[in-house]
Amino acid sequence: MKKLLFCSVVMLLSATYVDVVHAATISYALIVGNNSGVDADGSTPFSPLKYAENEARKLKNKLVGLSNFAPDTKRTLLLTSATRQDIRNAVKKLARQKKADQMMLGDMESIFLFYFTGHGLQGRVLLKDGPLYSREIGNMFETVNADFEVGVFDACHSGSLSPKGVVSTPGFNMFSEMPKEVLNARGRVWYVSSTAKQVSYEDNRIGGVFTHFFMKALTDAPRSGPGITLDSIWNYARKKTVQYTRQQNRTQEPQQYISDLKSGAPVFFSFPLKRTATLRMSRELRGQYALSYAEGQLTELIDKKPGVAKKVSMYPGKVTLSYIQGDTVTLVKTFQVADGGELVLRSQSDLEAAMPLAYRSETLWAKGTDDLQVLELGQKSGATSMLLGGSYAYRYAQSGMLTNGHMVTLPVRFDFSRMYLESQVGWIGEDRDSGVWGYDADHLIISAEGGPAVDIHSNRLALGGAMTYMHIWQEFNNSLRMQSDALGFGAKASWLFNKDRRVNAAIFLDVGAVYAKSVTAADERFWGFSMNAGMNLFVRMI
Repeated sequence: MKKLLFCSVVMLLSATYVDVVHAATISYALIVGNNSGVDADGSTPFSPLKYAENEARKLKNKLVGLSNFAPDTKRTLLLTSATRQDIRNAVKKLARQKKADQMMLGDMESIFLFYFTGHGLQGRVLLKDGPLYSREIGNMFETVNADFEVGVFDACHSGSLSPKGVVSTPGFNMFSEMPKEVLNARGRVWYVSSTAKQVSYEDNRIGGVFTHFFMKALTDAPRSGPGITLDSIWNYARKKTVQYTRQQNRTQEPQQYISDLKSGAPVFFSFPLKRTATLRMSRELRGQYALSYAEGQLTELIDKKPGVAKKVSMYPGKVTLSYIQGDTVTLVKTFQVADGGELVLRSQSDLEAAMPLAYRSETLWAKGTDDLQVLELGQKSGATSMLLGGSYAYRYAQSGMLTNGHMVTLPVRFDFSRMYLESQVGWIGEDRDSGVWGYDADHLIISAEGGPAVDIHSNRLALGGAMTYMHIWQEFNNSLRMQSDALGFGAKASWLFNKDRRVNAAIFLDVGAVYAKSVTAADERFWGFSMNAGMNLFVRMI
């Protein structure tokens, strides 16, 4: 079975959608999948493929999810069962979009990806209404005119599609001899799934063999920092394709071709690593900032408006933070951020609390960027925060028991990174008058609680166990006085609003059991259900 894959890519950076306005390089993609194709004489020389169109859809999703290609149809186009005119129209659309982006964003680096999977013959690929020749494929790249292009052909005789002036380098690292300080790559690199005289195989279990391993390489090839280089992806796909076809007693040897390559460094093509680190930008911070990874190949611009705090997800590892003043880029800091780490960038004019709840800051860098703003970059580290406040709740106990009534307490709460502890001292007032008999009761309350806590956006959810001791003074309307003790055990959930503010509030619910005296004058005690719900008002002390 025969199929072709053609693709052109660059140092990846397209629009990212994690609190980022735009990126340093714009990516364009045309992905085409055809299960059947027609030759120049109108014949259909091959029976339809099974997997080509599905593979095109899968690759499009992987490029969006892993390689930072935009999910919209302005810059990433998918065609199935395409005609020659469909492809011409799509290329013109991408070329127009590239010109519009240049007018809006200025001189930005650009990527063009063209992927075709389907039938191929010597020097041509087959579309729904006729062939597309290698010279026409070359003209498509000229029309889009991207800075750097990579072609990958997965088709029978795909080696025959190589452009003029190319250098065949089956296992060569195309960037190994390039100056390491050069971050841009210009020119064209084409990958083909087989030589000009070989066929490319479609397997009933995995589909197109080379395409299958090319897509797997986006996540499984050896990673460097946050990303996987194009060269690493090529070597992985080539090696796995050769191994797999040999196991099936077949021969398929992918090739690499280079054309007009002028300069470069390792080009990162896939970023499978999850963004597990966070940069928090304080409320009054303003201006444009850049986060750079992989020696600048993945650079994301952040436009920070004053008056609103901002949270940006980051890749762990080596990160460079820059501040942009007009046309000048001022290097702020290159640092290592841990998996799950959190950095805080703030200005001295910011009026928020110094640090979020349960954290402290170790200053990594501080510098005046202009006459009005002094930036400080801090590394969050676990610490203890203390909240002091007042609380009101209504407490309910099973019928016939004491410990019912309005409850007022003075709580003190300690928050750590993933847990909390709280203690309270307070009072419950309880009275009853049946017309025949009645009483007044005062309860002294001492309670302690604790458990895990998790931050949810700007709030904090805590789930813990609570234990309460109460000493009760009870006076009946016949002047009989009694004293007793009660014990309560329960599970408590609380929700702390705006956890990083100096003043905040929490609501809570405590459900459990109490061992207490009955409301009558009889000296008897028993277990019963209890529940109290209410609200805290806290002031942050530490």
